[in-house]
Amino acid sequence: MPLRRLFLAAAGLALVALALFGVARQSPALYPAAADDARWVAVVDHGWHAGLVVSAADLRAAAVAIGREDAAAAATLRRLAAVHPTATFLEIGWGEAAVYRQVRRLEDLEISLALRALLLPTPSVLHVVPLAAPPAESFRRADRHYLALSDDGFAALARGIAETAETDADGRPQDLGPGLYGGGRFYAAEPRYSLLHTCNHWIAGLLRRAGVPASWATSALSSGLMAELAWRTDDRAL
Repeated sequence: MPLRRLFLAAAGLALVALALFGVARQSPALYPAAADDARWVAVVDHGWHAGLVVSAADLRAAAVAIGREDAAAAATLRRLAAVHPTATFLEIGWGEAAVYRQVRRLEDLEISLALRALLLPTPSVLHVVPLAAPPAESFRRADRHYLALSDDGFAALARGIAETAETDADGRPQDLGPGLYGGGRFYAAEPRYSLLHTCNHWIAGLLRRAGVPASWATSALSSGLMAELAWRTDDRAL
């Protein structure tokens, strides 16, 4: 076989493998849950990155459940929720620190800043926004999908959020200042952002922890993540 064909065949097999990454991770014990017993989460598409919307009450309940095994993660969740005590829902996003905090619209993104974010591992941040209304009302123009998680599935997802927040010596999330909208706040986060771990990869990773088969390859862009989740959406939620 000519070298070119061999290379193309290998590349094709690699792409197939990447596209399937995460599919085998579905766990019936975590997802999907029966509608009446579900902990609902929503994924909202903002055009170039996605956000995850959770019930604030569910997040606090997950902190109690997690606390039996991981007191530090439980404390982080309680402190994140306590910043917005009157919120009914919380939208949580993650991304590259400079881009997320400075660029409000994709068309305003400078090429040099984008290349630095993609080609070099750079610091990251969490973005936590309080919502008084469900996603359908809070983000009327945004594409969104709903997923029904079991208690254990939601706890796994919540634990992943807690592990993302970088805490200080006292175990408190490091507040970096006002968020982009709605009274949100930015917090220092980990791991570092890179081409191999983007904002949408982060959400897909949380969903895989919760038993949802969200693949790494398709979640490089929010459009790919949303297209995959369209197969699993349930519009009865939130």
